[in-house]
Amino acid sequence: MSVSDYIKGLLSFEIYAFSLEEVITKSSKSSIAVKRELSRLVEKGEIINLRKGFYLIIPPRYTFTGKLPVELYVEKLFQYLDRKYYLSLYSAAKFHGAAHQQPQRDYLMIEKPKLKAIRKNTISIDYFTVNYWPSDSSIEQRQADAGIFKISSPALTMLDLIHHHNKIGGI
Repeated sequence: MSVSDYIKGLLSFEIYAFSLEEVITKSSKSSIAVKRELSRLVEKGEIINLRKGFYLIIPPRYTFTGKLPVELYVEKLFQYLDRKYYLSLYSAAKFHGAAHQQPQRDYLMIEKPKLKAIRKNTISIDYFTVNYWPSDSSIEQRQADAGIFKISSPALTMLDLIHHHNKIGGI
């Protein structure tokens, strides 16, 4: 199976992200051939290498912007990283109806240790760490086209916005 066929199969199930290990195990090609095919697809703009060994698929409807909404891949990314997370700050406020503009960057709270921010083409993700992980009742699960994702409750969003206001340009 070629990498392109594997990607088409994922898109048919509305899965927009995959890891290098997944492709290598599903493909009959060598790992070197798979990596070459992946780099050709990155050059063509069909996929984005978000983190080392983790890729995003850019379906035709998002080709113009070159960016996927974070809710379509964040759960799979953090399963890959084996870390806790939730959408927060302006990213969460958007889902709670409090954003008057589309945020240019996505904000995620994660458990320590801190991850380096991601800046890839039009994708921009900032990570913030918390000293104490909030209770499960403060983190909601929402449904997206690609599955569930975690988001802070309205109250936790407000607290995070106040606590981190100096790092995000004010309220």
